[in-house]
Amino acid sequence: MRARALLEESLARVREQGIKRPIAWVLDNLGQVEAAQGDYARAWMLLDESLALLRDRGEKTGVAQGLSHQGGVALEQGDHRRAALLLAEGLALSRDLGAKHNIARVLQQLGRVAHIKGDDVRAARLMATGEALREALGASLRPIVRTQHEAVRAATRARMGETAWAAAWAEGQAMLLEQAIAYALNPACPE
Repeated sequence: MRARALLEESLARVREQGIKRPIAWVLDNLGQVEAAQGDYARAWMLLDESLALLRDRGEKTGVAQGLSHQGGVALEQGDHRRAALLLAEGLALSRDLGAKHNIARVLQQLGRVAHIKGDDVRAARLMATGEALREALGASLRPIVRTQHEAVRAATRARMGETAWAAAWAEGQAMLLEQAIAYALNPACPE
């Protein structure tokens, strides 16, 4: 894959220069490519190194994004508990930073976690609120993420039935941003 080769070359060059910020960002991008290719162990290692560099530099926005990327890898590896913890940490940090693009992404990922756990009402609400925010921002999903999101959405809808699905989806889309974040961060949050 050309993206991997270019990122590997970039990583070698920025490591030679020793400038930590570009190293962290290339590691993060390479980790995402490895995750998309199914090499979750390598993706985890790269994302972990990136996060360590970003934390050392105090780059909170990068840390929030890196946590959501690592949460996605944990989700793909079937470690739903770890995924939920990483995503929640990334969501809380994104909330504090006002990083709405990352908030939208994490809400949708947490919807996927809820679906896997069998909580389809929660899944529908989280996916709906994440999608509403993403649309308000004019942000699109990468093709691989869109495919995953659409598959989870269809499976959740099928399990719930049309009436329950429509109600939960409407509730999620109607949530204010702070309500949605509180709901996502606290599974016991009132409906």
